[in-house]
Amino acid sequence: MNKILADVTLPDGRPSANLTPNSEGDALPIIIAVSAIAIIVVVVVSVIIVKIISNKNDKKHS
Repeated sequence: MNKILADVTLPDGRPSANLTPNSEGDALPIIIAVSAIAIIVVVVVSVIIVKIISNKNDKKHS
């Protein structure tokens, strides 16, 4: 987290050419976790919708 909030200017006021090269590596686990959670939510919601639709279809035919 400190790398994201780090000062990117040199002491003489010039911008640093090296803008935290590891910032991508720090964000990768967060991106993977959020993606995994999103996929799980989509699967769960899809299963619930399929069950609701199948229950409605069963009631129509019986």
